[in-house]
Amino acid sequence: MTVAMLAFNLFLQPSATAESELSAKAISQCPPASKTVSINVELNGEKIYDIQNVPWIENETVSLAMKNAKFVDSTFTYETNTSSPFGDLVTTIGGNGPGFKKYWQLRINDKPSLRGIDTAILPTCDQIEWKNESF
Repeated sequence: MTVAMLAFNLFLQPSATAESELSAKAISQCPPASKTVSINVELNGEKIYDIQNVPWIENETVSLAMKNAKFVDSTFTYETNTSSPFGDLVTTIGGNGPGFKKYWQLRINDKPSLRGIDTAILPTCDQIEWKNESF
């Protein structure tokens, strides 16, 4: 039941309206013509990916940004469980599962995302972060 509620809270998207999660910090560090996002992954506090200058397009989702990141860093891999009723659930990153009683938490601009990878819309310069967190 706890896992189902966590999945509901993390992946069910109550609205199709795109909400910007862009922080003032990201705005100040991003040149207006950048048209990129970044992806950082931490496993047990250790950074395993720091991918900068991932191409960005209008109305890009986290899912599309992660696919584009493979072109910037060919070592970047991830797997998803597509049978989740709440959208794609990230199960491994770089061949690493999150660990016992942990999950991959999606963060955008250092804040937990209220949307899943299929529905979180990214403005240019957003920073996508994945951290393995305990249930």
